Amino acid sequence: MGLGLLARFLGAVFLVLLGGLLLLDRALLRANRNQAELDAQAGALLSASFLSAQSAFLDRVSAISGSDVVRSDSAYVHRTLYRLAAGTTGLRELWVVDSLGSVSFQLSNDSAGIAIPAEVGTRIRQQHIGQRLAMVVTHIGPGHALISMMRPATNERGDFRGSVGAVFDGEALRTLLDRTRPDTRLTLVVLSGIDTVTAIGDPRGGSQGLAEGRALALLPNGGTWQVRSTHALATRSLRFALWALGVLGVLFLALGLLREQRRALDVASRSLELERLYRDVQRANQAKSEFLANVSHELRT
Repeated sequence: MGLGLLARFLGAVFLVLLGGLLLLDRALLRANRNQAELDAQAGALLSASFLSAQSAFLDRVSAISGSDVVRSDSAYVHRTLYRLAAGTTGLRELWVVDSLGSVSFQLSNDSAGIAIPAEVGTRIRQQHIGQRLAMVVTHIGPGHALISMMRPATNERGDFRGSVGAVFDGEALRTLLDRTRPDTRLTLVVLSGIDTVTAIGDPRGGSQGLAEGRALALLPNGGTWQVRSTHALATRSLRFALWALGVLGVLFLALGLLREQRRALDVASRSLELERLYRDVQRANQAKSEFLANVSHELRT
C-alpha cells in the first residue's frame, strides 16, 4: 500500500515538473521571437531615421540651389553646399542640375575606398524625377549598395529650377544598424523589393533553429523597405540544462523518498518483531502464573 502511494506521488511530482519545464521552454522560445521582432522593428526605425535625415539634407540643398536670391552668388552656393556635404554621414556624391539640364555643381567623395563607376553614376542621374523624391538602390559589389535620392529644385514661388541628387553609401546605414547588436542576433537584412540594401551577418545561413522578425521601414517618398532579423533560438544549452536539472531533481526526490520508505519499512518490521516478542513474553508470564496457581492449589489440597 505504501509503495503504491509513493509511486502515485512520484508520478504526480514528475507530471507537475514536466508541465513546468514545458511552460518555461515555451516562454524562452516566445522571448526569442519577441526579441527578433523588436530587433527588426528597431532596424526599421533606424533605417527610416537614416533616410529621413538624408532626405532633409537633400531638401536643404534644393532650397539653396533653387532660391532666386542665393543663385545669384554661385560662390556662396558652392561654399554652403560644401559645408553641408562635410557634415553629412555616408555622402558619396552630390550634384545640382539646372533647368536646362546642365550640371551646375558636383561633389564626389571617394573616402570609402570604392569609387562609383561612371556608368552607374550616369544611370543614377538619368532617373526620372517627377514631382517628388525618387530613390534608387544600386549594387556596386557583393553586399555593397548605393542609395541615391533625387528631387526637383524649386524657388520660393514653386517654379522649377532643375533638380538635385545625392548618393549615399549603404555602409553608413549598416554602421548605424550595427550599433545595437543583441547577443542572439544572427542576421539583420534591409531589403528594397528583392534587392539587399545592406546586411549584417550572413543572410544565406541555415534557417533551422531560428526566430525571425520582420518590420517595414517607411521611406520619405512614401515607399517601404523590409527589414528582416534572425536570432538563434535562445540558449538551447540553457534549455537542455533546465531539462537535465529537472530530471535529476525528480530522480533525487525519488531516491530520497525510497530511502525514507525503506527506513519506514524497517521501523515497521522492528515494531512487529517487538510486538511478537511482547506477546511471547506475555504468554510465558500467563503460563507461569497458571503453573504457579496449579502448584499452589495442589499444595493446599
